[in-house]
Amino acid sequence: MSSKNVQNVLFVGDGLKKVRTKLGLNQSQMADNLGIKQGGWSHYEKNRRKPDIEILIQLVLKHNVNINWLLTGKGDMFLLSDEKQKEKFAKLIADALITLVKISSPKVMEEDGGK
Repeated sequence: MSSKNVQNVLFVGDGLKKVRTKLGLNQSQMADNLGIKQGGWSHYEKNRRKPDIEILIQLVLKHNVNINWLLTGKGDMFLLSDEKQKEKFAKLIADALITLVKISSPKVMEEDGGK
């Protein structure tokens, strides 16, 4: 693990605070949601304690938190829901098809004699 990744893991609390804030929750609400005490969540955010794997799993299951982002800072903060994933994939395919049509249009025009 590079020193940058080690540093990111050491400050996972900063990411936890960003997640909570983005979700619009206070510390007490977040702690209740995860089944822990508010003081425990506070310790996580202040980097006094590292969250257990169970807490990380709950963040993924309940809030779609991207653990890779939380631990490394890479990627999006949240994983896409299935519906959003489908929409993103559909847009990607549509964009690829439009590009393909633009690329192949001159060839089609030449083969058809410009008709």
